[in-house]
Amino acid sequence: MANYAHAGKPRDTGEPYIIHPYEVCEAMANDGLIEIVSQAGGMGHDVVEETENWSEANRILPEDIRFDLVSKGVEAGTAKEIADLIDGLTKVRKWGRSRTNRLVQSHMKMIEITRHDPRVMIIKLYDRLCNSRSFNRIDKEKAKRIAQETLDIMVPFAKGLGMWELRRELMENSFEVLYEEYATIKAFVEKRIERDKKAIEDAKARLAQMFGSENVRYTPRSAAEIFDQYLAIKKKKPAEEVDLEVLIKGIHSFAVVRENNDACFGALGTLHSPDCGFIPVPETFVDHIAEPTENLYEALHDIVVVPHLGHVLVKIMTPAMERLSRLGAVSFYDPRHPNPQWYKKIIDSYPWLKQYVDDLRSRGKMTEHDIREATQGAVSYMFVFTPMGEAIKIRFDSTVLDFAFRVHKKLGLKAIGARVMRRRRAFVAGLDFQLSSGDQVEVIRDPNLQRQLTDLQKVRTDRAKRAIRSYLRSKERSQLVSEGANAISKEMEKLGLYLSFEDLSSAEFRSFRARLLAFCPSFPQKEGEKGTRQKAKTLADVAYLVAIGENFKSEEASAPQVIALSLKSYLDRLDQYSRKNPEKARIFSIRFELPNRPGIWAAVSSGIASLNLDIPGNKVRYKIEDGVKIADLTLEVEIFNDVHKLQVKKIIRDINAAVLSTSDDQAGDP
Repeated sequence: MANYAHAGKPRDTGEPYIIHPYEVCEAMANDGLIEIVSQAGGMGHDVVEETENWSEANRILPEDIRFDLVSKGVEAGTAKEIADLIDGLTKVRKWGRSRTNRLVQSHMKMIEITRHDPRVMIIKLYDRLCNSRSFNRIDKEKAKRIAQETLDIMVPFAKGLGMWELRRELMENSFEVLYEEYATIKAFVEKRIERDKKAIEDAKARLAQMFGSENVRYTPRSAAEIFDQYLAIKKKKPAEEVDLEVLIKGIHSFAVVRENNDACFGALGTLHSPDCGFIPVPETFVDHIAEPTENLYEALHDIVVVPHLGHVLVKIMTPAMERLSRLGAVSFYDPRHPNPQWYKKIIDSYPWLKQYVDDLRSRGKMTEHDIREATQGAVSYMFVFTPMGEAIKIRFDSTVLDFAFRVHKKLGLKAIGARVMRRRRAFVAGLDFQLSSGDQVEVIRDPNLQRQLTDLQKVRTDRAKRAIRSYLRSKERSQLVSEGANAISKEMEKLGLYLSFEDLSSAEFRSFRARLLAFCPSFPQKEGEKGTRQKAKTLADVAYLVAIGENFKSEEASAPQVIALSLKSYLDRLDQYSRKNPEKARIFSIRFELPNRPGIWAAVSSGIASLNLDIPGNKVRYKIEDGVKIADLTLEVEIFNDVHKLQVKKIIRDINAAVLSTSDDQAGDP
């Protein structure tokens, strides 16, 4: 049926289209997923989306597996299962003109079906795996776009479902397209493994002597994992050079397979025995059999010192654990003992799937960024403990303030820091301190504290962000407008824009103001009223939106930063135009009458220098008034446009304030 539907149609790579669904099914079969419904879903996952004659092709199928995606007339049986799978894998074709709308609606459609039948997501992951293998054969820009989406959405899903081998290959293929540095780090890793080849073989032989050669595998950290760590470091400290030697420390690891749990613990004792020749590193043992990870990974982890290799991780697991560690949710299907309901175990075993759907539903209208953020947060959790020993499940990159809001909203609103116990070491941490799994946290409170807009930069979880925004909205609108305007003005000052937010109300900024209001987000007409929203119409609306923490279509910068950066770009273009037309420049005079004191003139000089003004000439005259020597200075300033004039006026106001402050400090000065 798929061959009939795709007949005569090539892919972007130039090969016949039918090759792709065949490769998807082959990849699933190689991992043991040979269930008929999953294979049929993989073979037909593109027939509706990519062909016009799918309904005609459908008629060639036997009646018991013929499906109908239009009328949903099939009520039960294999045909219904196949139809639901293909429906979930088919993108929404028409949902407005926006590509983002189509992507969001297609994703929501797929996730809603995945919640009841996770085979949809599994097939989608194998589909993306096969697509990623052809990145180097399609348009470069298209490959980059798909690769970034793969890293942001598909890789976290693979991690959440424990499909580590598939996740690793998705990362490798995507990194190769997106980052030139990846090839360098990959080569560095390969050279290190080649250099240590003799020591690796010796260590493997020693383990094989104790546990049998068929039960020992060398499993080094992949170049993709190391590069992912490299990107995390560069994101936090962009200007800092990353030491590759430090980055690949602990690259070597071995997996030891034993027949059952008791044998695993017995193997751990053997590994620690003096006869083994390896030295255990204290306090590095982790029992993931007693405490499996969120994606069900189980094993005993221990780090030992191996001659000529240094610190080496040894993972001890049963055959079932080993298969689960590679294939994740796919390992639930046992080809030796097929169970038609095997996929339902995935729903019960990975509760984050339901939480993820609920999270997306609670967001209302979403953007592509919302989906990426929710996906990355949904599949990565850790456990942090309260002082009473209660385990709190929280997102992997959560801060102290995230933890406080996770415990209780009231606690989060009054938190000012925390006492953290980590591996027998106690210390006091700030609100933006990132926690680690196993930390014990006691939140420090201040009953008089009021949360600020800047607190949004200290949290990662949606729960905390919603709580802070809700608190900010509860303030008086006039107070919020003032706070938002101050936040924007501070960012403008950081960029060297000698203006205040209020200056934007002048006629000179009419063009910029129109653009700002056009891309500004909307907000509820009435507090707490969902679905009814209006666009910002005034600068006060903009300041209000900033104060309540609304995002201004940026993943990296805060709302005040977005506005300040946009204004700087606008002013730079205006300045370039004005200076290309010097005949339009005007000459203004600025006159200062000041006591002849060094401190006062320093304030004046600093203010004039900050504007980098062109000063054709100047003239200073002196006079005596009430026994005080007064300097009378007139500057002729060339001003290129009205915005430039506003900046000069702002500097003059600042100079006046500085002069008055200096005069107050010197007794007897007027």
